[in-house]
Amino acid sequence: MSESRDISTFCRVCEPSCGLIATVESGEITRIRPDKNHPVTKGFACHKGIAMLDVHNDPDRLNYPVRREPGEADQRISWDEAASEIAERLNQIREQYGNEAIAMYGGNPGAFNSLSGQGSGPFALANGIRRRFGAGTQDCSNKFAAGEAVFGSS
Repeated sequence: MSESRDISTFCRVCEPSCGLIATVESGEITRIRPDKNHPVTKGFACHKGIAMLDVHNDPDRLNYPVRREPGEADQRISWDEAASEIAERLNQIREQYGNEAIAMYGGNPGAFNSLSGQGSGPFALANGIRRRFGAGTQDCSNKFAAGEAVFGSS
């Protein structure tokens, strides 16, 4: 007989961090639903957070590194191989185009990953990466550019 328990958690997709209940059976999440007892969201959660179990269990979800070769099926490789190949490619880009050709992007849900900031900062420093982009640069830069073009000020 499988052990079933409900665990209070929260959605990491966006800033409201809606309260959720995850039902866990035999070590696997089997259901996600809004937490009616959460002091702030009081049982509300949008479709994105509730659908995360479908995303997690999607058969097309990538759970390990793969090497993609033109005309061939993706080949599963080790994490060490992936890290080495990525480092090699970044070095090629840097040598060909300079340090300014490499940038970092950070956004949801990585912004809510407690280790993301601790890892990305040292990575950027160690690799001479000075350009960083995020959800704001992706979603809002057009508004500033349009304001500048139309009104003369962003």
